Order: sequence, then structure tokens, then C-alpha cells
Amino acid sequence: MSKYVIAHELGHAICAEVQDAIWYPTGLSFESEDGILAACLCDKRKTKKDIIGPFSKTSAMVNLGGIFGELLWNGKWAPWSARADVDEFITLNTKKSPIQTEMDNWFWVDDDELSFRSCSKMFYVEERRKFRMDCHDTARRLPNLWSAYLDFCDRIDKHAFIDSVNEISSNGKVELSTKDLREIIKEVVLK
Repeated sequence: MSKYVIAHELGHAICAEVQDAIWYPTGLSFESEDGILAACLCDKRKTKKDIIGPFSKTSAMVNLGGIFGELLWNGKWAPWSARADVDEFITLNTKKSPIQTEMDNWFWVDDDELSFRSCSKMFYVEERRKFRMDCHDTARRLPNLWSAYLDFCDRIDKHAFIDSVNEISSNGKVELSTKDLREIIKEVVLK
């Protein structure tokens, strides 16, 4: 399994833990199924988790965690790979917020060279898959997403995150149970 994919899915899990008041991670699957390379499994909390931060009232932050994992692992992220996550984030945020508006415009409306529409207009799927936004592109083009990424990084041990990606890659497991994931979260999330 690609470390890039592992970082994406682990990013979802860690984001659910540190930025999302509704969802909590229950496992990771790296078994390709129905066109999906991997998945972060989450369940809904019975009561909201008490998270204090600039994005604590934003719904479905867990969906952006994959982008954060990719940025942390590789310094860039693939909009084509994150399209379902971004669409779900936009859809689940019924109350307008700066990050929701920014992502909605970037995904559906804007047509500049760093917009999702620019990526989706590429003729070949391979070109779309290779389209990347690095840290500079993200900070300039999507400042609210960048702020959310910085908040994500402020709440974790970045080195432990990278070590966890390497460990998951080397152990060859195609599934991580809730117990396995809890151990990783203990190492990565700052107290």
C-alpha cells in the first residue's frame, strides 16, 4: 500500500479525533473495494465531543483530514483523490462558514488554474491524478483550508504521525482495528 494513501486515511482518523466534534475513528481499511483504494471507518458520537478551536463548530471536518495527512506526509495533496471528501464536507455543512464557502467556490464555481474545475477539465484521468497542490498553493489559494491544516498540526506530534505512516506501511496489515488505531492515536495526538 502506498504511504501516500496511508497518510490520507490516517489523516482522516486523526482529524476526527482532534477537530471533529461528531465523528470518531473506528478503524482503517487498505483493501481496495468498489473503486475505493482505502477507507477510514468512523462512527457518529451520541453526544458532541467538547473541542475548543477555530473549526470546532464546523461540521464534518473529518472529511478534510485526508488532505491534511497528504500535506503532512508529502507537502502536497491531490485534489482528484480528495474530490469525494471535499464534496461531502461541502454538502454536510448546512451553515455557511468561511471554510465551507471557500471550499464550495473552489470546488464548484471558480475556474482559475488551481481550482478543482481546472483539474477536472484535464482530458486524461492520469493528468487529473497527477495534479497536485503544494503547501504554497494551498496557503495562497485556500487560506481557510490552510488555517485548518495548521490547527490540525498544532494538535498533533507530526513526527509521530509520519512514524505511524511508516509503521503501517511496513507491517503489511490491510486492516487496523479500533484497538490498533487507538494506540496510534495515543502516540500522535498531543495531550
